[in-house]
Amino acid sequence: MVLKELRGRMRGGRAFVVLTVYLIVLSCGIGLVFLPVTSGSLAPGYDLAMRQYVGKGIFGLAVLIQFITISFIAPGITAGAIASEREHQTFDILRTTLLTARELVQGKLLAALSFLLLLLLAAFPIQSLAFLLGGVEKEEIVIAALMLITTSVALSAVGVFFSSLFKRTLPSTVLAYAVSFFTVAGLPMLLMLLITIASPLVALLFMDTSGDMSPVAAVFLVGIAWLLVSSNPLIAAVTTEAMLIDGQSPWVYRVPIPSSAPFGGVTDLPVPAPWIAYVAGYLLLSLVLIWASIRLVRRPEV
Repeated sequence: MVLKELRGRMRGGRAFVVLTVYLIVLSCGIGLVFLPVTSGSLAPGYDLAMRQYVGKGIFGLAVLIQFITISFIAPGITAGAIASEREHQTFDILRTTLLTARELVQGKLLAALSFLLLLLLAAFPIQSLAFLLGGVEKEEIVIAALMLITTSVALSAVGVFFSSLFKRTLPSTVLAYAVSFFTVAGLPMLLMLLITIASPLVALLFMDTSGDMSPVAAVFLVGIAWLLVSSNPLIAAVTTEAMLIDGQSPWVYRVPIPSSAPFGGVTDLPVPAPWIAYVAGYLLLSLVLIWASIRLVRRPEV
């Protein structure tokens, strides 16, 4: 099934057009950031700190473009994976073969993930400019790769789920793109709206007349904020990058909260880094969606 899907996708020119446009956009974006370094307009001579800053900017821009590309391509190549078989009247033929429902769903999903992995690997030579300038640690590379792969798996699982749920490609594609847009762009806008609305309520409900907050209320608010931050790939990536710049561990984020000691002060509350919660949560969600897709494929056709 995987070989069949890959041969069908790579036989035409659409995949190569997508790959070419993706690399052109990535090259132009990184070129605009790299241009001040080559022209020498940032600082005279060899400024190591400035070049490391530019290298970190190139790496961040490349990861951002990859996130946006995945959010556009993953739903498009998976939303019609099974629904198109129903539309072309080939789904019943597939069910008469020796392929099980699990193998059918996994084959469609792995074929889509293979193409997405090709896009990520194709961008690595361009992204290596950040390594030449410096400023990028190995932890950042590993975390970015894990988050990109997790996003690819999650959005592909969403597309396959809607493709298994509906018999037409159009509704599955619309809903898959809606979920992708809400996950990548909608959650940050919702988070900013919640912060704007909740700030006066937090001061009213959790702070006393002197402006202090109890430790229990602080822990509760930290938990809510941690869930919101960990639910979005871009916010989780930016927060993790801020942790690394601040010199904190890439595994544990220490949040200062008011101390309950008699003389006041603050103490640190250790919480898992946002990228860990994002990867674990979305991989678990992907497994649930894949399981649901297999159940939907097994259902009798009406």
